[in-house]
Parts: sequence; structure tokens; C-alpha cells
Amino acid sequence: MVAVLLVSCSAGPNDTDVVQTLTDSALVPSLHASSSEAAELAAEVTSFCDAPAAESQKTAQDAWRQAKGAWEQAIPATWFGPAQMLRTVSRVDYEPVNEQGIEELLASPESLDVDYVLNQAASTQRGLGAIEHLLFDSVGISGDTRVCELMKSTADVVASETLGLEEAWTVSYQEGTPYVDRFAGEGMSPDDAMADVVSAIVETLKQMSLFQLGKALGISSQETEIESLPEGRAGWAADAYLAQLEGIKMLLDAGGDSSLGGLIEARSNEVFTTIEGQLDAAIGELTGIESPLRQIAADDPARLAPLYQHLAALLTVFEADVVSLLDITLGFSDADGDSG
Repeated sequence: MVAVLLVSCSAGPNDTDVVQTLTDSALVPSLHASSSEAAELAAEVTSFCDAPAAESQKTAQDAWRQAKGAWEQAIPATWFGPAQMLRTVSRVDYEPVNEQGIEELLASPESLDVDYVLNQAASTQRGLGAIEHLLFDSVGISGDTRVCELMKSTADVVASETLGLEEAWTVSYQEGTPYVDRFAGEGMSPDDAMADVVSAIVETLKQMSLFQLGKALGISSQETEIESLPEGRAGWAADAYLAQLEGIKMLLDAGGDSSLGGLIEARSNEVFTTIEGQLDAAIGELTGIESPLRQIAADDPARLAPLYQHLAALLTVFEADVVSLLDITLGFSDADGDSG
């Protein structure tokens, strides 16, 4: 069945204004928040390792949650642009983490300094996932020097890489030009820029619904694969999903009259209302979750079925209706010299 869109007659915001708003009010602020929280995490990890105690470990764990949440909220900005060329994801939060590989790294004779973590360690042995594995050890790491060597170096890499991504957007990227000057300037058309953003939203929803939650529930795979949920010792997958959805919501709402959501609403109130309803419903499903998602998927998978349905519905409306309304093509622009 082919859906019929009810398109309104309102002209809505100017495409160029929407791209500028997305840049100034959503993408750049999310990258700044991520780099700021990562710097705080690096500082708290160092503080804990310098004076190991239950209180300083808890403070560092709280800083990890803040950094992880800020990173997840900035996820759409990592699907295109500088993040791809700089390989930011592989250095900050490549999933799933290899817990056995991390333990093997600790047992190795290697000097676990920043250079080694950045250039020699596997993507699955570093990043926020590796810090989670070490920092949330239920036994308590008691400031173990080897563990702290890896954890501090990894936290420093996360901080430097998130800052590097922010500065690539705002200070200098290729040929010394900030990426914002291309994305929201003359280097890329507004249609291409909005296509990148919508494609990033689609990929984010696809990861959550089809490749992670859907597999864990046995919906998008032939067998139930609970381990497809990216969740470590902190049991923080639900909060990570919530942060990603809040990031999508920010992309839609930021900028008021010149927002992406305003542009969609001007072209079809029906589509906009559907997005709002499904997004709020998915956020509502996640808000009340306290147990690790893997545990719920194993013990009470029906509890997560509505969440999957809302995420899948959001994916469908963006892939079909929003793409049609905005007259864009999914995929990432290579106008900046890299593609997603």
C-alpha cells in the first residue's frame, strides 16, 4: 500500500535557514557538550587513580555516565562529515567492546600510554566501552596501576578525539576551513546538508531498532541475539538509547520557527504529528526502565516490544515520508571529500 501524504500549503521556513539552525542550535552544541563532558571524565579518572577510594570511584563513574550520555546525544553528527575522515567513532566509542581483549591488553607487556591506545590498541579495546569495563568493575579496581594506566590513557584519547571533532566543525578542517563553513555555507547545498542530517537520523534509528534491539528480541534476525545490545558493566543501554532519541529530538526542535521539525510540519502536519507521537512514546518507554536492557530482553522480552515498534515506526516515517517531503536522497554527501 502506498501512503498518501497530506501536504499543507504553508511555505514553512527557508531551507538555508533550517540548515543554519541545525548547525548553530543542534549539531555544534551537541559536539561541544560531548567534548566538555569527555574532558571532565578524563579529569575525574585521573583524580580517582591518584587517590583511589569508593567516593572518587563513584564520582568518576558519574562522570562516565555524563560523557557517555553527551556522546550518544551527538551520535547523528558522527555519521557524516569530519567524524568519518577522522575515524572518531573508532577511537571514542566503537561497539561492542571486547572485554576479553581488554584483559589481554592489561596482561601484556605493552606500555599502555596515549600513543599505544591511539595507534596500536584495537578499536574494541579502547574508548568509552573500555573505560566502562574498567571503572565499573564490581570487585573495585582500587587504583591498580596497570588498570589506571590504560584507563587514564583511554580517557585522554576520548577527550582529545571529541575535542578534535568539535574543532574540525568550528575551527579548522580541510584546508584550514571550519566544516560549518561548508555544511552551512557555499560548499554544500541546503538539500545535501539536510539529506546528511536525515540520513544520520535514519542510520541511528536503524542501529537501535534493526541491528540491536530487533536482534535481541529475535525480530530482525532468525535467532535471539541478546548480546547485540551494546551494554557493559554499567548496565546503561536504556540511558544511551534515551540520549540518542533526545539527540534526534534536538535536531527536530532546535531553532523554533526555523527548525527541521517546523519545515516538516509546514509540508505535512500529519507526518510531523506521527514523528512527535512515536518519538515521545519511545522516550516514554525508556524513561521508566531501571534494569539493564540485556536482562529485560532475557527475562521479559515482551516488555521491550512496544519500544521496538515505536523505533521501527520512526525509521519508516523518516525513510519514506520525510525523504519524500523534503525531496532528498538518503546517503551522505561527498562534497567535503569524504562519505559516510
